[in-house]
Amino acid sequence: MNKQRFSMNYELRTPNYYDVVVIGAGHAGCEAANVSAKLGAKTLLLTSSLDSIGLLACSASFGGPGRGQLLREIDALGGLMPQIADKSAIHYRHSGKDSAVWAPFVISDRLHYHCLLKSCLEHINTLDIKQDTVISIKHLKMGWEIKTAAQQRFLTKTIVVGAGTFLKGRSRQGNKTQKAGRNSEISAEKLADNLRDLGFELGTFSTGTPPTVAIDKDALDSLEAQQYSRNGRRCSFKNDGSKIEQVKTHKTHTSSKTLQYLKDQIKTNLQVGLGPRHCPSLLDKVTKFSEKKKHSVFLQPESLLQKEWLLNGLSMDFDEKTQQKIVNSVRGLKKAQIVKLGYSVSYRFLKSRQLRSTLASKLYNDLFFAGQVTGTNGYEEAAATGLVAGINAALKAKGKNEFIFERQHSFIGVLVDDISSRKLTEPYRILLSRSQSYIHLRSDNADIRLLPAARRLKLISKHRIEEIESKKKQIAKASNIKANKKLAPDVYREVAFIKKYGSYLKNASLTRQKEETLLIPKDIDYLRAGLSKEAIEKLKRFKPLTIGEALNLDIPERSVKALALYLARKKESRR
Repeated sequence: MNKQRFSMNYELRTPNYYDVVVIGAGHAGCEAANVSAKLGAKTLLLTSSLDSIGLLACSASFGGPGRGQLLREIDALGGLMPQIADKSAIHYRHSGKDSAVWAPFVISDRLHYHCLLKSCLEHINTLDIKQDTVISIKHLKMGWEIKTAAQQRFLTKTIVVGAGTFLKGRSRQGNKTQKAGRNSEISAEKLADNLRDLGFELGTFSTGTPPTVAIDKDALDSLEAQQYSRNGRRCSFKNDGSKIEQVKTHKTHTSSKTLQYLKDQIKTNLQVGLGPRHCPSLLDKVTKFSEKKKHSVFLQPESLLQKEWLLNGLSMDFDEKTQQKIVNSVRGLKKAQIVKLGYSVSYRFLKSRQLRSTLASKLYNDLFFAGQVTGTNGYEEAAATGLVAGINAALKAKGKNEFIFERQHSFIGVLVDDISSRKLTEPYRILLSRSQSYIHLRSDNADIRLLPAARRLKLISKHRIEEIESKKKQIAKASNIKANKKLAPDVYREVAFIKKYGSYLKNASLTRQKEETLLIPKDIDYLRAGLSKEAIEKLKRFKPLTIGEALNLDIPERSVKALALYLARKKESRR
């Protein structure tokens, strides 16, 4: 016993001992490492390639409805993604105009984003970054032992696994499959087996990316242009007012030739793992929406300096000849040349209900997970889960109480609650409809909503806290008088919203409590309730008895709200 204690004490003093080790330097890993170090934990970030830190593997865009709100919340908690997205921005738009649900949207320079994020991480004093591949993690009495392919050994109190699409990753183009995650980088074979040996149940999801093409200016000019916003609303609350050089995006669509080429591929193309419903491949679009004669394709710039354009909406994994033929069949792209082929990746993820709301595993309370390995899909979802896992891993290592984000206060809370408590049948994407309280969770008030959390965890500076307190006072004062457009834009929008919807919001919570107790008849015809095919499919499969039970399924809350309204009206008509 004394020898074991001596051994552990010696190990605690070695240079390779850490409070937190983060495995994977994608968007989840970067946020986890940043916040862990910010909370004072000695942190190590392990990545298979230093050149792929924060890589934007698919579209270089951020935000939009739901995801834009997540970005503002990540920023309110001192996260990196919103600030880096702003600094590397080359195209701004925003959805929702001036409504309560507006959200920022930005396209960044792909390479510039990676360089800025890597530089930011490298300048954090309590963070070490090493290039190596993890092959095993072993649970010890006082933490974990990590072994790598280069025969390095690390000891740590807690681990955050942010392995993205690399757990048993299989990258596919045409009939060729290789053991790789995104961007054809080596997959984590042994780590996936190791997690299964530790008792975790793994499932398989898939995702895909569209090709990137080189196209000349004349061809671009023939396409529909999508203008940028000259005074684009930032992803971060921090805005230094600097001018940003921006570029237009373009829009086109597939042709009858495209559809014919795709129909020839349907019989021979077999998908491995279930892909994201809200970001379908081109083949999925043709099979699931066969009534459509054409599908939109959005040309997004890779950089201000390059001629390369990502064909968003054209995700596919066919062989080189087939992809080139399909690209050239799209209107206006007859002379476009593929410089990077599209591909698909199947990968392992943790099946539902194996995580706590802190993103610690239920099997080991000092082992945390974040990013696509948790069943999510998207940069913003990865960053948000990385933030939550990093916070709680650092708190655990420091012997402090865990921190739980409530779903009624943030989209981060909605996201974490859903992936930890609901059964996921597809890669999870945050949507406004995931929260019945979405109108409370606005982009403009994310800093105010999350101020108590940021202050308690000491994630933002005193100066920033003072700025938010001042904003709160301005809103409270202006809400009692006529709205003045001389106010800061976000303050003005908040004041206008409160005046318009204040009384409605007070009654909304009472209405929800009544709705959750409504019984769902066994013989109900869901079609009459006007629900989506997705919602009907899941309701029929899981057969919830009440609206409260339906809310625990992976169904948008707006759909459940529509069902509750239908049942309430039906109940009223019987009286």
